[in-house]
Amino acid sequence: AGYKNNVKIKNIWVDTKDLNEENVLVKLKDADGIIVPGGFGAEATNGKMLAIKYARENKVPMLGICYGMQLTLIEYARNVLNISDANSTEIDKHTKNPIYIESEKSYLGSKEIKINKDSKLSKIYNSNNINERFRNNYRFNLKYQELFEQDNNLILTSYHNDLLAAVELKDHPWFISVQYHPEYLSRPLKPHPLFSSFVRSTIIEK
Repeated sequence: AGYKNNVKIKNIWVDTKDLNEENVLVKLKDADGIIVPGGFGAEATNGKMLAIKYARENKVPMLGICYGMQLTLIEYARNVLNISDANSTEIDKHTKNPIYIESEKSYLGSKEIKINKDSKLSKIYNSNNINERFRNNYRFNLKYQELFEQDNNLILTSYHNDLLAAVELKDHPWFISVQYHPEYLSRPLKPHPLFSSFVRSTIIEK
């Protein structure tokens, strides 16, 4: 994506186990864009959510992938929707506000996704129907769907059947999280449109 946009990408690796309220500004201040990638388990989730919060509040372009989307929704629920104990059953099996829950089935392989036609995501793909590859066992808890939709800023932008596949922020230059793995379909001379758009947004913002 850097090659396609004629820029050289410099990676700034951040170990989110070490990220906290005191050092988040220092650790992330030089980032033109932030990617919160896939993962699993409870380790370093607070650090990842601090990175997401930083990107959200400071209008830094951010792409969340798989677990990154899960934590995007939990961070938003805690800090915007005021559900202070919002969590995932992957992190806390006994959470009273499970924004993410274990799915009845695993989502593996290529799935068809329907995208809201007025979303930024639909413009990136230039389509309202796409296929992407999933690899996840947890899904957004649809009991909270109405609450998020009432907020009208974090847009639940696409679904595969009843599986939420992507979200984006309305009042942000570029803030998208996806449940699927765009890196599986990205190639050196044909980067995934999400990565190309993300890199382009960091150039524009800079």
